[in-house]
Amino acid sequence: MGTEDCPLCGAPMEVRNSAPCEQCGGDPESLDRFGARDQTYHLVRVLGGAELILCTGCMLDFGSLDPNFLGLPVGTPYGFEHMEIVREISAPAIRADNYCPECEYRLKFLRFVKEVRSPADG
Repeated sequence: MGTEDCPLCGAPMEVRNSAPCEQCGGDPESLDRFGARDQTYHLVRVLGGAELILCTGCMLDFGSLDPNFLGLPVGTPYGFEHMEIVREISAPAIRADNYCPECEYRLKFLRFVKEVRSPADG
């Protein structure tokens, strides 16, 4: 896996082992929770169909993300109560992924944010 620049801030990304959660999985504490088997992970759909794998904590806390960071208009519903749980991840595993040390997120989540900020014209 090669590194690339962050799609949001342009900083060079680093490769690091990550827990399955595409939001917090690059955080060392997330790896600790994975090792202790303290998390479950689900594939969810949010904000018009975008899919992410999130741990239970990030699912429940999703609505506390700054709507400005996500590029959402004021009043856009996007918290846990507005997400569709597709399925539980049955065999979660640690994987190497690109991680932005400036934004502090995994590449998959950064791409999700970029997509939400500027959805494709349809």
